Amino acid sequence: MRELEADPEVIRYSPHRYPLSDEKIKERLQLVIENEKSREPLGIWAAEITDTKDFVGWFMLLQRDQPYIELGFMIVRRQWGKGFTTEAVKRLTEYALDELKLPGLSAITDEDNHASANVLVKSGFKLIRQYTDFDKVWGKEIKINQYELKR
Repeated sequence: MRELEADPEVIRYSPHRYPLSDEKIKERLQLVIENEKSREPLGIWAAEITDTKDFVGWFMLLQRDQPYIELGFMIVRRQWGKGFTTEAVKRLTEYALDELKLPGLSAITDEDNHASANVLVKSGFKLIRQYTDFDKVWGKEIKINQYELKR
């Protein structure tokens, strides 16, 4: 988790925007672990490469303030551009739509987060709207892209 949340390039499109301290990362991880049972069959999952057990990142399906269950992800920088994100998003989408029988999924990105947007589009998500929202960390309005994938 430290590799994700302490890296300024990785965290810049997250709600935190800036690298987190080791103490804050530990607190967040503990909270994720404590809340995991109550989220089932949704949740937050770590992804790793099968052969080497090398950490790739985390992926989530959570009930948020979106029309459908929200899909999200964060990948360590050394794994960018290798196709792992698209592979994991496609598998999580199959789980959500085929196994859980959800009617659809939502996902949001900052307008400038082209890499995440590309993964979503390659995975079948459609851009349904763009809007501005006030970012509490930056203290200004930012542009958000909202995506959906329907069954």
